[in-house]
Amino acid sequence: MSKENTKSFKRERLIGEGEIDLVSLTSYGGELESSRNPRVMMDLSTDISNRHVLLVEDIADTGYSLAALQKMFLDRGAASLETLVLLDKPSRREVQGVKLDYVGFEVNDWVEGYGLDTNQLGRGNPKIVKVLISDLK
Repeated sequence: MSKENTKSFKRERLIGEGEIDLVSLTSYGGELESSRNPRVMMDLSTDISNRHVLLVEDIADTGYSLAALQKMFLDRGAASLETLVLLDKPSRREVQGVKLDYVGFEVNDWVEGYGLDTNQLGRGNPKIVKVLISDLK
């Protein structure tokens, strides 16, 4: 989820008095298919041991990134972990057992905007829009 979206969550008091930290993973690396091997690009700056963590993610797609984040947070000793995703794309799920506690909307199309991008493009669109795969190639 982008920094702008995180600010929106805080402004709307969806997080309350909690603390916000960011972690960045990549698994697409400029491709339209997941590498299935997410890499941490920016790690947390906060010790989450014995803390209640709400993982907020833009989209649950193949599940590799969410599974890696959930494992990482639990391995670091989070007291509890819940996951909130704006968009869920279960039709593309490859990793079973990824726990989604809160889901905004279910989608089946390739989408971008509101922080979601395709090869770093489309992220700034203030609306989430369907993108035709044929237009991306």
